[in-house]
Amino acid sequence: MDFWLADWSASHVGGNIDAWNLTEANANYTQGNLSQPMDVPDTTGYYITGYTGLSVGAIVLTAAAVAAAILTSLRGARVMHDRMVHNIVRAPLRFFDTTPTGRILNRMAGDQGSLDNNLPGNMELFLRSGLKIVSAIVAVAVITPYFLIGMIPIIVFYYFMQKIYRATARELKRINLMKESPVYSQLSQSFGGLSTIRAYRAEERFTKQMMERLNDSFVPLLYSMGAEGWMGVRLVCAGAVIIFVAGLSSVVAGLHGLVSPAWVGLAISYAIRMQVQMFSVVSAFAKVEANMTSVERVEIYSRVPGEIYEQKTGNTIPPEEWPKSGTVQLESVTARYDQTLDPVLTTVTANIRAGEKVGICGRTGSGKSSLTLTLFRMIDMFEGVISIDGVDISRVPLTLLRSRLSIIPQDPVLFSGTIRFNLDPEEDSDDEELWRALEIAQLKDVVTDLPSKLGKWVVPSKARCPTQYKHHCCFKRCIKCKHIVCGIRTMVIVGIMLVKIEILILYQYNWYSLLAKHTSFTGTQR
Repeated sequence: MDFWLADWSASHVGGNIDAWNLTEANANYTQGNLSQPMDVPDTTGYYITGYTGLSVGAIVLTAAAVAAAILTSLRGARVMHDRMVHNIVRAPLRFFDTTPTGRILNRMAGDQGSLDNNLPGNMELFLRSGLKIVSAIVAVAVITPYFLIGMIPIIVFYYFMQKIYRATARELKRINLMKESPVYSQLSQSFGGLSTIRAYRAEERFTKQMMERLNDSFVPLLYSMGAEGWMGVRLVCAGAVIIFVAGLSSVVAGLHGLVSPAWVGLAISYAIRMQVQMFSVVSAFAKVEANMTSVERVEIYSRVPGEIYEQKTGNTIPPEEWPKSGTVQLESVTARYDQTLDPVLTTVTANIRAGEKVGICGRTGSGKSSLTLTLFRMIDMFEGVISIDGVDISRVPLTLLRSRLSIIPQDPVLFSGTIRFNLDPEEDSDDEELWRALEIAQLKDVVTDLPSKLGKWVVPSKARCPTQYKHHCCFKRCIKCKHIVCGIRTMVIVGIMLVKIEILILYQYNWYSLLAKHTSFTGTQR
């Protein structure tokens, strides 16, 4: 389009006739040497039509390029996000034991945010600025080839400047991402223990800790801004040299009659744009490379080895009614949390008959929770066999196994959703059965007083629900299951709460025929 305007400007004086010839011809007409003045062909319509067509084409191509860039970047970010979430959700228990919560949140929020917001824009800016620089260099070189001689040392200077800046920006970005993890950890832990913080009036101490972590996370950002300013000053000076070289070569070419004034103006205009675009392309390329650090970090979590949920060759698909009686056999079970760690269970052997209520008592670290995890195949059981109703659980698909067992955990959990969903996540019970289960769990009166009853929406972060109610909700989820595992810490759940849970487990099962043949495990401390 700029070339079209330059050609239009050059032809405005009369096609191929320059301004001096036109002035001389009109002077001869005035003196009577010509019968009529020279006519200047009217090409305005031609150039307006061409300019309009070029403008429409530029709009269409720009819109298509922007749409393609947005759709491509969104799809790429979505694919990486879905793959990371898929692997993290399926990661083994050891991954969450060894990985701080703040680090996971930083990957999901900070790094994924860079993929969604920063990387696409910087990449588009880099490509657009790079193409503009190439077109500007070609345009100025066509108008005045001498410009290329002066550009060679400037390009070398730009190369070394961007090399230094890119390395600095990349490492500062990496440090910034690392410094953000303690912020997310502090925030998550503060929200989780907010009631305890307020009870001990430690708000000021935790606020101070949060401010210190925020200040630490801002230090790399401050250095990044300083590095960008350092590079900007040098590139602006180099850009001024570009304008000087382009202007000097264009003026010299114009004085020697090699180009018209319109083309000289076009060359200088491109040189001015080149100064801005050179800074943009170096800055955008450095930011793209720095944001690729987030891509690398997300990709690491996208390759976390997960648990194998799908059925493998040689797996056993038990019948629909499995487990029917509830017999559990442990034969020389040895388990560990990781292949690099020592066993936490060594040659454990037990035979639990159907319907038995078994309690496991021991000190902290004795293996109560570890034994529970082996039933759900959450830790590596590399020796021995665990059988339920004669079926080796190591050969049962993981999803199927965990769907047939239930647990009342030490720390009960409520999900975001209605009370109906928390009681029956699988949605295989009618309201009558849910109300009967609430009556068993001693929650019927509590739910009846709610405005929406079973439709009441529960938000765990905002719900002020006593721990005993959460345990009762977990208890209801287990009613239809033949095997129930309970984890109860007497230092947390004491007195009447412990008695209630024990009464529910030991007596309510005999009250309702549906619950009479449950096999249950209860783990507690001495």
